[in-house]
Parts: sequence; structure tokens; C-alpha cells
Amino acid sequence: MICRPDLIEQLTGAAPAPKDKDEFTELCTAVTDAKAGRYAIAGQGGASGVDWAYDFIGATFGVPNQWAMSKGGELTHKNETDAWLETLGYVKKLWNLGVFHPDTPSLESAKAKTYINNGTVLMHLDGISALLDVSMPKGIVTGGIVPFGATGGPGANYQGTSSFSFAALKKTTPERIRAQLRLIDYLSAPFGSKEAFTLTHGEKGVHHTGSGPDATLTKAGEQTINASALYRLGAGPQVLNTAVRIDEQLRQSHQYQTKTQDMLVKNPVDGFYSPRPRRRRRRAPRSTACATTTCSGGRTWRR
Repeated sequence: MICRPDLIEQLTGAAPAPKDKDEFTELCTAVTDAKAGRYAIAGQGGASGVDWAYDFIGATFGVPNQWAMSKGGELTHKNETDAWLETLGYVKKLWNLGVFHPDTPSLESAKAKTYINNGTVLMHLDGISALLDVSMPKGIVTGGIVPFGATGGPGANYQGTSSFSFAALKKTTPERIRAQLRLIDYLSAPFGSKEAFTLTHGEKGVHHTGSGPDATLTKAGEQTINASALYRLGAGPQVLNTAVRIDEQLRQSHQYQTKTQDMLVKNPVDGFYSPRPRRRRRRAPRSTACATTTCSGGRTWRR
């Protein structure tokens, strides 16, 4: 749960550190002011439904990380647990209290980030890399709400997958593949090398001024380099892949990870997949068949 600790402390007089659901509710109501256009939390809408900060709130109530596996090897999906029903009830309570931004059901992730940046929203569920966000206004640093148990005690922090993404090269001639691999090799230049500095700072006098640790991006550099997604093809750790100093962001991230590293809850099915969906063939319904299933057009059909 990414937050704006500066604004929360300014509004409540204390750093955000709730110990149970009741304290979290108090925090949310304390920082919310609908007349001022300020809300505690923003969820976000999407093709698969609305995310009401489920991964944070669900973990609070003991909801499994997608699946739970018994000692006998039986799997139970999170939606089948009583903890999930408690989570939904608590989310509804927060919505009724008016602490969620009213645009949550249709809010896009990028807009939620904007709300965090300008202080319209003080908390939003995001990836841990958001703690190192360099797009925040100057002097503003985000923090993370440390998970807690709904009735007190230690919280839970869902462990993500070990791999974020991969880049695939389209099958082509060996010569072109080698040329593409040379490009990726350059993009993977090690930290401290001239090539790595060029990738993060561009051309001197055009994209940055100064040199070494004192190099500063120009407006052209911010628009060109920070907007590039080439780093997804090959780059070092995020903490090394930036053209600006992120000292305070690193402190916040380190502090959060230190406090939550012993709370990790793994998804027991990570790394596994079922081959059945790949083998199954779907057959189109026959409009002339008769059965007990009725489609939206009023006709019945058989599978």
C-alpha cells in the first residue's frame, strides 16, 4: 500500500503505522475530506473488475495469496475462504464511510498515480517498485504502509513471482538475431560503465549537464530518457537504472522491505501450470440444436 507519509503526518500528527483494522479505519477517516477533494484510498477499475486494494486488505484478514494448500495437498482458492467474505465486508464498510475515491470503479492506474502525486489520494495499491518512483514532484517521497493483522499482531505480505517479464525475439535469420543480441548486450551494460551512463543520461549538453554523480538531466533528457522503455529489454536493478539521486526513496524502500521480509506469504502454485486448457477445444454452439440451455437470443442449443 503506497502512501504519502508527509501528508498523512501533516494531517494526523503521526507517521502512518496502524496496528489493526480499527486503527486503519481511523487513519482513513482522519485524512479524508470530501469537500476538499481529498480521499484516503483509490482503488482502480480494469477489464477483470475493480481492485479495491484486495492484496493489502485481504492479507490483513488472512486471505491466502491466491491459493492455500493443506498438508494433504488439497488446494483452496482465496474466494472460497471465510477470510475473503470478511475482506469484502470491510471493503464495503470503507466505501460506505466515503474514504475511497469515488472514481475507484473506473479509475485507471495512471490516474491513480497522478492522484498520489498531487495529494488527492494518500494511499494506493501498487508494486514495490513504486517506492522508487522518480516522477514524483521534487521533494516528495512515497512510503509503504506496513501490513498488520486485522485484530492486531503480525501482518502478511504477498510474495510475487520471481520473474517480472521476458523479451522475445521473433524468429528470423541468424544475422539479424546476432544484431538484436548485440543491441540487448549494449542495453545491459553494467553499472559504472560509460555505456550505462549514456543509457541513463544521454548526450552531454543535450540530455544532461555536469558530469559523474553531479550530472543533471535537462528538460529534453527528462522527456526523452525517462519516457523510454528500452530498459525492459535489458538493464540492471532498478536502483541502478536511474539518472537522478533517489537517496530518500531508497531509505523508504529499505525500511519497508526490512519490516515486511518476514511476513511473506507464497502462492503455492507459482511455477506450475495446467496443460488441460491447451488441449481443450471449444466448439461453437449450433443454432439449430435443441437443448435446455437458452442463449441471449432466445434460442436453445446443445454443447
